[in-house]
Amino acid sequence: MAVLSKIKNFFMKIYNLKIKASIVEHDKFLGNRHNSTEIYDRKNKNIFFSPFNISFIHINRLILVNFEEDPNINGIELQILKHGNQDYPIVILFKKDESQDVYYTNKEAMKFHEEATKKLLSNPSFYIIEKINYLFDIDDNGLNVSLSMIEKDQNTIEFKIRENVPKRNLSAMLAPVGASTPNPKYFPYIYLDEFGLVVKKKTEINVKINDIQRKVSEFPVRVNGKQAYMVRFSFKPILAYWNNSVKDFLHPIETNDNLLVSFNDLNHELVKNGQYLEIKKISKNDKMGNELFIDFSPPIPQLSAIKENFQCQGKFSSGIGKTMGIVIGNYEIERIKNILKLVIKPSKAWQPFPGKSWVSYYEWTAIIDLDVEDEIRVESQWQNNKIMTSKEFAEKTSK
Repeated sequence: MAVLSKIKNFFMKIYNLKIKASIVEHDKFLGNRHNSTEIYDRKNKNIFFSPFNISFIHINRLILVNFEEDPNINGIELQILKHGNQDYPIVILFKKDESQDVYYTNKEAMKFHEEATKKLLSNPSFYIIEKINYLFDIDDNGLNVSLSMIEKDQNTIEFKIRENVPKRNLSAMLAPVGASTPNPKYFPYIYLDEFGLVVKKKTEINVKINDIQRKVSEFPVRVNGKQAYMVRFSFKPILAYWNNSVKDFLHPIETNDNLLVSFNDLNHELVKNGQYLEIKKISKNDKMGNELFIDFSPPIPQLSAIKENFQCQGKFSSGIGKTMGIVIGNYEIERIKNILKLVIKPSKAWQPFPGKSWVSYYEWTAIIDLDVEDEIRVESQWQNNKIMTSKEFAEKTSK
């Protein structure tokens, strides 16, 4: 066993992990598929119904530092929010009991962010404190970041990181934040652009709790050719929620002969299939100029016109900005009498190590009641079929 362990450690050291955002070639995966008009048996009224939604939260930059040997805390995250024209810090302490303490200094800045933070974390508690000292920058020598604060029990929390990596290269990735989320209210697109792990060589780094030095965790393999700490940062995080849970009526959306229609702040790109309107693409832009989009192949049929006892399947592929093929998967539609069921099953997204992708445990189901033609009711929700603790996910993806 000792020999096998040494062999494994050797290969882990020489393995070179390449960070990337895309999992497939977007257009090639989708193909050019179409629906037959035989799936319909109701007359078109030049309206359509959309059960989809997208929402964003805004963080200017963030860093997450993992460390060992402390009896209570194993991670610190520093987020920077912009409210008005000013930056405000948020600090999240990740506890070993899987809870999180969230600290902030400005009520107004946190007002709209607190609900979003509750969705992202499993068991958060919120505390306002007078002061959080921080520096969060990047220059010609790499990352330069520090934090100092006193938490609710008067423990001093500190870290300082100074890289010495001239011409620092940054990348992008989708973070596996939702892997450990029970009863998810949405599908999380936590896309970290201008992303990096802190390079180990020549970096000055320390974490202290009550002036006691803690060991910063190391990434088990080389990343983009370099040994790295388990310290992840992003200078352009894009955080979006796809399909928040809904229990409501679907409103008819009039097109006025347009094939690009915005409704409830969601953009729809339609195609005409004979007389029927189908959803080829949905998208939304955040306030920072970033766009999340999801393409369907074949397009989502005109839901209210689908004939009874009908089933169909298709694919979806999503992207952010110019990066396509970030999350892919399948959809299924079935109509029995007046009940239509639309199911979306993500299948793949990039993650650090081989194994079944965490996104494949997510499944979204929308039950649409077509009983009253002008009052279509919908109830939709996500399910996570394999909930992993953060420790389980780390163990799974490092094997």
